[in-house]
Amino acid sequence: MVSSCKSRVVGRRGWTGTPFGLIGLIGLIGLIGVTGCGGPDRSGTEVSAADVPSYRGGFHRTGVMPGPGLDGAPHLLWGFRDAVGAGFPPAVVAGKVLIPEPSALSAVRLATGRRDWSVHLDSEISSTISVAGTLAFVVTVDSRVHAVDLRSHVEVWSWLGAADGAQTTVRGSTLLVGSRTGSLVGLDVHHGSVMWSVPVGTSPVRHARSGRLAFVGGAASGRLVAVDVVTHAVSWQVDLGTDAISTPAVSKGIVYVAGVPAIAGTSRPACIAALDSRTGAVRWRHNFAPGTVLGALAIGPAQVYAGSDTAPGFLYGLDRGTGHQQWRQHVADRSFGPVLSSGDLYVAAGRGGLRVFGARTGQPRWHVPVPGNAEGVVVTDGLALVPSKGAPQTAGLLTAWVGDRDSRASNP
Repeated sequence: MVSSCKSRVVGRRGWTGTPFGLIGLIGLIGLIGVTGCGGPDRSGTEVSAADVPSYRGGFHRTGVMPGPGLDGAPHLLWGFRDAVGAGFPPAVVAGKVLIPEPSALSAVRLATGRRDWSVHLDSEISSTISVAGTLAFVVTVDSRVHAVDLRSHVEVWSWLGAADGAQTTVRGSTLLVGSRTGSLVGLDVHHGSVMWSVPVGTSPVRHARSGRLAFVGGAASGRLVAVDVVTHAVSWQVDLGTDAISTPAVSKGIVYVAGVPAIAGTSRPACIAALDSRTGAVRWRHNFAPGTVLGALAIGPAQVYAGSDTAPGFLYGLDRGTGHQQWRQHVADRSFGPVLSSGDLYVAAGRGGLRVFGARTGQPRWHVPVPGNAEGVVVTDGLALVPSKGAPQTAGLLTAWVGDRDSRASNP
């Protein structure tokens, strides 16, 4: 059912970003020079930066960021604190950083970290943000998908029926989202009306898209299902024999996916598999010790990268053609969901802060503490954007880091 919700514009009269406590931040990480946060930035200055339209860099979910990466060791440029943020990696579009705030979608300026606008949504955002054209799409905990116009800052439609935490992708004029009934649903991006629905027989919350195929799975089983979004039919499905799968990634005709146990430390298997995107044929499979919990993958030109969602953990580099392990690097905390930019791997390592490794060898390059638990990283325009949280239902924090050789480091 399509719900034509009345648009609610918050804009500059709504949620007010607050400085995240300079004194407290200095005490936590020993850094100064925080610009950021507060009322709207009225400078009108835009930055030139590549967009990051969705989780893991885009709808292929490869973890490859537009970059460039940091020019030197990380230096704090700005920080933004909201009241109770979700801590998801943000989307970046046209010099704006889109973030979840309490019952709102908000935008802050990439250059300064100052709030630009907010749109009220009635409920908390439960998944990552996607952008296509002039529309941003989010899923909230009340099972609604919301479409927000980035020009007018108005919610233009919402649809009731999304699975909690479902990711969204776009193909042309169709928005793809997993439903509460276990289907992949295609919604009209302009109106929110249901165009088609395909039952997938598994949790539909995680998916990647390439061409006419969407690769769907989630926390309910180790089954990955390929859905043809043109014929609206299942093309193939493969069961990895695990409890769940991480977000799949697709590159050059191959789908890469991690099969994981439901609970860390159990005897269930864990693996990374590479499958032919057209047929589902397994090209290779790399098994890990039982109980290993792997996160989303990053796909480089020659290697596949994975990190463990446990502390202490490991960061892995596998040969992209064979799946053979080429290196393993110990990480003091989590190494969940590494991303790739300019030949480096960026890892939001929970209590371990932001860590940067050389992608070819896995050797550590830089490390900087981040207040709370670092929960993701986005790299664009020479900046690393790191969302973090101290604990559930506590203040969220987004920090922007620039290399110490970048001119912005000395003149924030």
